[in-house]
Amino acid sequence: MSGTQVRSVDVGSWRAAHEDARAQGFGRCEWITAYDRDGIVLVSHLVRANEVLVLTARLDGDYADSVTEVFPSAQFHEREVSQMFGVQFAGHPDPRSAFAIDLTGHPLRRNFPLLPRTQTAWPG
Repeated sequence: MSGTQVRSVDVGSWRAAHEDARAQGFGRCEWITAYDRDGIVLVSHLVRANEVLVLTARLDGDYADSVTEVFPSAQFHEREVSQMFGVQFAGHPDPRSAFAIDLTGHPLRRNFPLLPRTQTAWPG
């Protein structure tokens, strides 16, 4: 079988869904990201042979379980999501910032003020 499957899971099942995928032979986590659409949604891209499994979970707050023990390659991606979206991953082994820049706030959230837009007269 080849193709892409998309599964939405409860954030409380985020880690368990990754453990289940690993048990089904999805051996590689290519990336984890998030987006902000009426709240933060996590997205994980898992691969086995020529199959892709995309897991999504809508957050209730700013917390999710880390999947780095299941997929060690998720470590940097969780750090990036943490810095850019403010998501805290419980159990992450290295929660420092992903990028060596100081940010006030989380720039990929919709409520983050884009200062050039507020300080430049339109059209700018």
